[in-house]
Amino acid sequence: MTIQIQQQRLSRILNKVINRLDIKLFRFLNNCITNIKPKWDNKFWNYGTACSTKPENKENTKFVIELNMYRLRLLSEKALIGVIVHEFAHVRDWYGKNKFIEWIDKKLFNLEKRADKIACSWGFKIEITQKNKELIFTTIKKDLPKDYKTKEIENYNSALS
Repeated sequence: MTIQIQQQRLSRILNKVINRLDIKLFRFLNNCITNIKPKWDNKFWNYGTACSTKPENKENTKFVIELNMYRLRLLSEKALIGVIVHEFAHVRDWYGKNKFIEWIDKKLFNLEKRADKIACSWGFKIEITQKNKELIFTTIKKDLPKDYKTKEIENYNSALS
């Protein structure tokens, strides 16, 4: 029952996000994202990921967004919107780039900040700020990696500036 309710919630929130996106941006994301998959995994510490499905083909890169509903179920609607548009911003930022090089580059925190700034530029600053507040002060548990907490604190500060 909980899974079904969370999937209905996710569907409702995705519709709200889509209705707020610029039509050109929506078309781009609709072309690039092949699936938005809810996951239920209490061992998966991340809240969401944007995964390239064809990293070897930069021109036709497709993405799958995975959302860890086990962790996201605790977030408010605004914060969940923030997580979703943050992942959409990664897709916009990474499209046509070599993802492997991006990840091994020691700029992971910069990628996260950049995704928040992109999402803010789309008109989602309130939601990004709420996402960061809730991830840091409400839902981040002591079992999560220290690097992840540090990254989220940096995201919170960068979204406010």
